[in-house]
Amino acid sequence: MAQFRGALDACHHRNRLDRLVAVVDAVNGLTSLARFPEAAKQIAVADLLVFSKTDMVHGHPDRSGYELLKTRVHALNPRAKLLEATHGAVDPGALLGTPAGDPESVLAGLTESD
Repeated sequence: MAQFRGALDACHHRNRLDRLVAVVDAVNGLTSLARFPEAAKQIAVADLLVFSKTDMVHGHPDRSGYELLKTRVHALNPRAKLLEATHGAVDPGALLGTPAGDPESVLAGLTESD
């Protein structure tokens, strides 16, 4: 997070960060959250979360893993908007819409150990 914050500070004078988008793999997301701490960090700071591979989950008879993933993601970041991509498609307007908030306010609560 410290590297991201430094990069944000370095380009702040000529660029503006409108939105942080993270993609969450609907099939492997729970495994990723368990194995990679960075996955939880990315979810925690995102303004928009896009669930990929949802078509694979919706066709599966047991959706409990996906429901658990959505619950975990919401617990990590209750303010983020959630979208589902089907066959890799998502509305571009939803990705490029009005920013969700001030990135500084999101990053302010994070410490370097996060």
